[in-house]
Amino acid sequence: MDEVSSAHTRPSILPRIIAEPWGEMCWLIDDALSPGAGVSLAEMILKPGAESPSHRHPNCTEAIHLVAGLVEQAIDEQIYYLRPGETVLVPVGAVHWSRNVGDEEARMTIVYSAGTRLYEAV
Repeated sequence: MDEVSSAHTRPSILPRIIAEPWGEMCWLIDDALSPGAGVSLAEMILKPGAESPSHRHPNCTEAIHLVAGLVEQAIDEQIYYLRPGETVLVPVGAVHWSRNVGDEEARMTIVYSAGTRLYEAV
């Protein structure tokens, strides 16, 4: 096997998809999928008109990048209206939620600064 083909023999990580009443989370990487990853990466899909529950993460920041759709994003007392290509950063411990205000599914790429996120419903 040459150098190029041997570099592609590493095992891939299969995503973990979790269905929720508001949509789904597709976990692409975190400590559960790849021990020691130290970060978490997910795709979040919000159904039209749906809202994720209000919550906070006391151990990590969360970057939310809107890929498609229109989203109302709350971070503590501030409301942001995101369009595709826009990103917000949720500070450690900030209460936040996302609401799809469009007519189609909203797709977001979510990155957390910890491989094991702590989740507290608020």
